[in-house]
Amino acid sequence: MGERAALERRTMLFLDLDGCLVDSAPAILMCLDEALGELNQPPLQRGEAEGIIGPPIGVSARRLLLDRGVFGIDSNVLVQGFRQIYARKSATRTPAQPGILEALSVLAPRFRMVVVTSKAKILAEPIIEATGIGKYLDGVFGPDIDDTTEPKHVTLRRAMVATASSSGIVIGDREHDIHAAHHERLVAIGVTWGAGSLAELRAAGADVIIDAPSELENAISHLLSFRERMELPG
Repeated sequence: MGERAALERRTMLFLDLDGCLVDSAPAILMCLDEALGELNQPPLQRGEAEGIIGPPIGVSARRLLLDRGVFGIDSNVLVQGFRQIYARKSATRTPAQPGILEALSVLAPRFRMVVVTSKAKILAEPIIEATGIGKYLDGVFGPDIDDTTEPKHVTLRRAMVATASSSGIVIGDREHDIHAAHHERLVAIGVTWGAGSLAELRAAGADVIIDAPSELENAISHLLSFRERMELPG
């Protein structure tokens, strides 16, 4: 095995799920609307919906009720209702992002890849299997179903420990992914086809920003070449 090939096999790719690998927005927003309706709350408005995808659902639910001035409803009740609905409906209503399966098929022979998501692992796994993404992965890491607010960097650290990875590349569509990567001293690729904007990814300090799954291979190669030039430890 050549030096470059050996470096690639030592490099773990930590992939975000919602927005990055799958188009989760329609299913999440639909199920949250249903959960709000069960609590006699109106559905999400445009400005409210924009910030839902990405953060842990416990954080989003608490912020939503606070912004609405609703203090008589425990956000945990909203989260529990949402998750019950989402568990029933999400797997068949969450497609893979266009082009992502092709991109993963190119990367899988060269890199180890795991999902690191803010979604509860028990809810993420059925979606990953239904979309066909699972066959390319070495693992899935997400919070326990009872932990609705686990920070992304904590989930990422657990994935790094479990895979014995001291280095790697985080790939995600929101500022939370970029911040988590830098918190753990990893580099991050921001992707613009998810819920996050170009401005958000730039402000978060993404090391590379790309616009299509077909650009992933070149972006990763760019970061690895830079690592070789800087003679960083593998």
